[in-house]
Amino acid sequence: MRGRIMAVLTLAIVYRLFFHPYIFSQTGDPRFEDGVIYLKTEDTLSTALVLNSSSIKPLVSLYGIKELSRPFFGLNEKLDHTYRVVFTGLGQTEDLLVALQKVPGVQYAERAPAYHVNYVPNDYSEKLWHLKKTDAPSAWDITKGNQKIVIAILDNAIRISHRDLIPNLWTNPGEIPGNNIDDDLNGYVDDVHGYDVADQDPDPNPPPNTVDAGIFSHGTHVAGIAGAATDNSIGISSLGFNVRIMAVKCSRSNSAGDVINDPFDGIVYAIRAHANIINMSWSDPVNSITGQNIIQAAHDHGIILVAAAGNDNSMVPQFPASYDNVISVGSTDENDTKSIFSSYGPTVDLMAPGTAIWSTLGGSDNAYGEMSGTSMSGAMVSALSALLLSVTPTLTPSQVEARIKNACDNIDEANPFYAGKMGAGRLNAAKVFAIAPVTNAPVTEVSGMVVSIHPNPSNGTFFVTIENDDGLPKQWQIHTTSGFVMGSGELAPGLSGMDADHQVVVKGLTPGIYIFQLSEGGKVIESKRIEIDESGEF
Repeated sequence: MRGRIMAVLTLAIVYRLFFHPYIFSQTGDPRFEDGVIYLKTEDTLSTALVLNSSSIKPLVSLYGIKELSRPFFGLNEKLDHTYRVVFTGLGQTEDLLVALQKVPGVQYAERAPAYHVNYVPNDYSEKLWHLKKTDAPSAWDITKGNQKIVIAILDNAIRISHRDLIPNLWTNPGEIPGNNIDDDLNGYVDDVHGYDVADQDPDPNPPPNTVDAGIFSHGTHVAGIAGAATDNSIGISSLGFNVRIMAVKCSRSNSAGDVINDPFDGIVYAIRAHANIINMSWSDPVNSITGQNIIQAAHDHGIILVAAAGNDNSMVPQFPASYDNVISVGSTDENDTKSIFSSYGPTVDLMAPGTAIWSTLGGSDNAYGEMSGTSMSGAMVSALSALLLSVTPTLTPSQVEARIKNACDNIDEANPFYAGKMGAGRLNAAKVFAIAPVTNAPVTEVSGMVVSIHPNPSNGTFFVTIENDDGLPKQWQIHTTSGFVMGSGELAPGLSGMDADHQVVVKGLTPGIYIFQLSEGGKVIESKRIEIDESGEF
């Protein structure tokens, strides 16, 4: 992964660059989410912040703080100490940032970015030219993808009932639809085909009033480029061909659909649902420390992260594309020239077709149409990443990026003004397999390792079953939903057959909901909710 220049700044400088003072309201700076701040405490701080903490309590009524939570707990140590502050005093945002920074143990406080979807409407052109330009048919001679490889489409909405998406739609194997129970204990109820993290419900579809050409069609269009069902005699082909699409809705249904309200929650969902690839077709110039930490957590889980480079026709770095460990993708047209809207420059990793791309739309189950933008380009790279994993599932995210970039076509001649400013060049799907050996290694399920807990609810004594165990020692912790550790230990490696269940005993738990966390080599590999009932041990 090419390192990106990310300046180390004092907090005062960060405020001047990213938190310029203004009178904030519901129609204020569109770069940020209204009434939401992220803060991080020092990793060495052993006491969790709560609304009643002596340092926080005076701020609650003054700024209208109504929530102080740790939404990313259990992913890594940095995120264990990251809090979300939700408040109503929108006109006092800058004052609250300063006040939070003065709280003992707080490392930083920053506003929550609000990213925007990337597309530019365009006129009609020949359908599916982007597949011919990148030589997709030759790549399909090697692989047509594998339905065990999953691309999480983090977008404003995805019409999961579209006739060209249904065959490739990811289904959560551990969830029973419609029973209002979190069957797989991942923290999300009834997330059968993905989740709406913005409205906190299991329906990732666009709102009912979505029209084909509307902004809420954006996510469905991106999903079709990445993984519409192919060779099914209807609609369109996609580069991903047979890969699975996980729908993660990150925009509120009562909004215009042009803002990604909860991007970080979407990434966390994709991590916990064991996606292989995360596609982020949205951007903003706002750099967030919390965002980089969450991206790093996804990367540490072995997930490939792809993002649109942005549509402002400049070299201004856009995020999340410019975070470390993210593949940043710019856009080209049918003639291999940089699209007039596409961002470029040193933080762009490569280019891919993005002008006048024909794909699925969100207005109905039979809708298709054109959109343009680096959003469309990013989906192409996510699809090719999935094809690579289909034949060589052991590739790391960095190896996937390197192979894709090494196979790009140089398009400097067609773009003399932008020579050297378009990353590795334009995506070439076929060349990826021509220059890299195909291993044909077996592809395992998305999760690989499957962890289950029983009984649940329990009285403080329960059993942990690990399917597809790799035989390495594992550590466990059980903690409250606020992050207080209530017990820990180690599971013996290599159990099988009748001995496959690991017994865990945790005493002193009062009735309620807890988080069971399993780690290996210092990295969290699974988090499950567990309920302790009235018969718990005291």
